[in-house]
Amino acid sequence: MPRGYRPSLLGDEALNLTPEQEYARAEEELKRKVENGEISETQAKRLMTRRKMKMRQGKAIDGDAAEGKSKAMEAADFQSTQMMLDQLLAKDDSNWFLDWCLEVSGYNWMEDKVKRENMRRLAEDFKHPFPATELVINSNQCEVIMGVVM
Repeated sequence: MPRGYRPSLLGDEALNLTPEQEYARAEEELKRKVENGEISETQAKRLMTRRKMKMRQGKAIDGDAAEGKSKAMEAADFQSTQMMLDQLLAKDDSNWFLDWCLEVSGYNWMEDKVKRENMRRLAEDFKHPFPATELVINSNQCEVIMGVVM
């Protein structure tokens, strides 16, 4: 690979852009592909996550992946940054038995109810039904007393 080569979603057009401009254009291109149904939203998120990580490292912009290996990656026996990213972003590792246990025990149902309640409480127009209780529970004194009791 030539020294100035930068792998990009934009192809040769990316050579005339700064890394920030390239990132913005690549994001627009991915949004367009998602809207047209060319790629899924999950794939687009993964691609943009990889681009962000590469921009933060500054290595993908220069194209020299060999310099980007860190001691942590070597200790973990990763051969490349790409292998590490693929492993971190892989979400297909679901455990069917654990999923079944969580569903049968009611954990998934309870977790869904808690998320909904938290969203309801985060709404701007939410008013606590018992304001005095809310003041006591959210006070630092209550936290200290509970910590001592435990």
